[in-house]
Amino acid sequence: MGRVRGGPRRGWGCRRALGVLQRQSDRLVRDDGTGTFGLPRVISNTAIGATSVHTSDLDRDGDYDVLFTTLTNNRVSWAANLGNGLFGAPTVITQLVDWPQNVTTADLDLDGDADVLTASHGDDKIAWYENTENGSGIVGFGPQRVISTDADGAKHVSTADLDGDGDLDVLAASDLDDKIAWYENQGGGNFGLEELISLTEDGARCVEGEDLDRDGDIDLLAAAFHAGTVTWYENLGGSFSAHLISSDALRANDVFAADLDGDGFADVLSASRLDNKVAWYPNTGGCVPPTHFCQTSPNTVGPGALIGNIGSTSHSANDFVLTGSFAPANQTGIFYYGSVSISEPFGEGIRCIGGTTFRLIPVSILPSGRASFALDLNQPPANSPPGEITPGSTWLFQFWYRDPTGGPAGFNFTGGLEVRFCP
Repeated sequence: MGRVRGGPRRGWGCRRALGVLQRQSDRLVRDDGTGTFGLPRVISNTAIGATSVHTSDLDRDGDYDVLFTTLTNNRVSWAANLGNGLFGAPTVITQLVDWPQNVTTADLDLDGDADVLTASHGDDKIAWYENTENGSGIVGFGPQRVISTDADGAKHVSTADLDGDGDLDVLAASDLDDKIAWYENQGGGNFGLEELISLTEDGARCVEGEDLDRDGDIDLLAAAFHAGTVTWYENLGGSFSAHLISSDALRANDVFAADLDGDGFADVLSASRLDNKVAWYPNTGGCVPPTHFCQTSPNTVGPGALIGNIGSTSHSANDFVLTGSFAPANQTGIFYYGSVSISEPFGEGIRCIGGTTFRLIPVSILPSGRASFALDLNQPPANSPPGEITPGSTWLFQFWYRDPTGGPAGFNFTGGLEVRFCP
């Protein structure tokens, strides 16, 4: 099987299914709307060595047209949807591709119609073709515009707004150099130089963009054929951090994101060839338990006070509570937070947070030696810069408390608590 891609993933009512078989033809398998499929309907019987198929409304008449790539004649073609399950004769978009592997569409120039992008293996090329329809209903394509010829063994191309500037950037996966890269859309049909994301995706086959951690920016998903891995890359605002999802997708060939369980988070799907497997991985929301760092110091009641928490780290839940224990009874304490980890003697303890810090309202330590503070993320200082706590952000917390008989300074600290807030 080659790669199968649909049109826009959101807003579909009754989806339609398409299939592409190498060395045969492009065929349409029609969903009748009840979850059953009719017999194949041939769109083209000359698509010898078909490698990918994609749907998009190229002529803006309200239905999905079909695009496909073929190896034997190095063509990228499209067929107009005429309605009632009928398609027009295929029209060649370009033959300036060597072993085309993937075709997709996106409005790259922001003129309202779907332009075409291709990835071709033999010439290491990522290219795009302007749709000149411009509201006329007559589809035409401009000359090939090369984005890169440095994608060694280009396998896949997709689009996403990685830099958040409102236009679609281009993503590419190439398997001979194990590369995932992106190219900034600079407007006017121009794209920037290659920006490297990874050179370790052994046999990179696919890259897709999706906001997996719901922090408002686009993260990436990648499938590596030889490594058999599915990986997501967290967008950190200028750089990306790799997180392994699975190393059991043997000969991973494709990866996709969709909210399968309806919890508001995009889950991940993969297709792998050697183990004949289609799998999905539930997105648990990225909520990870807080971790302790730095050290506590002995006080007048024992080996030292401890910081902890109850509730979740979910920003939307807003039920995170800081706790302190084993502190001197009937004293005052203050929870505070910042972003810089240090370890410096201060008072009778160790100060674990440096740089700019943000104090919370003082609390009273109970006779049991416990204290707590319910952190309201909708109130200062957590609801606005510079101390704003947002989904995906990481902050360091510590508890300062009075200990009048513990030493000359009369105060001490717990250790530190590192908290990553999830959506």
